[in-house]
Amino acid sequence: MVLRSVPATAWKIMATIMSWLHMLRNLALRATAFQSSTLGGAVARKAVDGNRNSIWDGGSCSRTDRDRNPWWRVDLGKAYKVTRVIITNRGDCYAERINGAQIRIGNSLENNGNNNELAEAVVSIPLGETKTFNFKPINGRYVNIVIPGRNEFLTLCEVESWRTQASRHLSQGMQRNSGGGNRAQRAR
Repeated sequence: MVLRSVPATAWKIMATIMSWLHMLRNLALRATAFQSSTLGGAVARKAVDGNRNSIWDGGSCSRTDRDRNPWWRVDLGKAYKVTRVIITNRGDCYAERINGAQIRIGNSLENNGNNNELAEAVVSIPLGETKTFNFKPINGRYVNIVIPGRNEFLTLCEVESWRTQASRHLSQGMQRNSGGGNRAQRAR
């Protein structure tokens, strides 16, 4: 049988890879999303549809009305240690609307989740570009984008949430299972 010819070490490496693959997925993809209001049918879930199309007419962007402190939130379903949020800004106009937004992560829905821990502030994202925000791990079920202190439209063409840098863990696991690494690591 072909399966018997695969060395045990190879099976351990494959098991390690499979166990870390779940880390490589966007936690926000197709998750339940909410926002402070909706304008023109641009519902919150459009920002987690997996489509980074930044052109408004493409129909893949969410948008609030011109609210005071507009916000958008995704429910990840359970708490994760989130380390990265990726935002795609609108690409046909109004790039400056995202300026000053805050990324907040936590487990509370007090003030619609906008009081959760501040992960990062968005200084700006150029027209139609996708920007990655990396930060220390923050435990939370809810990822919010809020523009505090002003009346504004909040338009998001895609929001992705990630929980770890899986490649680092993957390489460590492969070294453990294959006996790899330098002599000092093996001697421990």
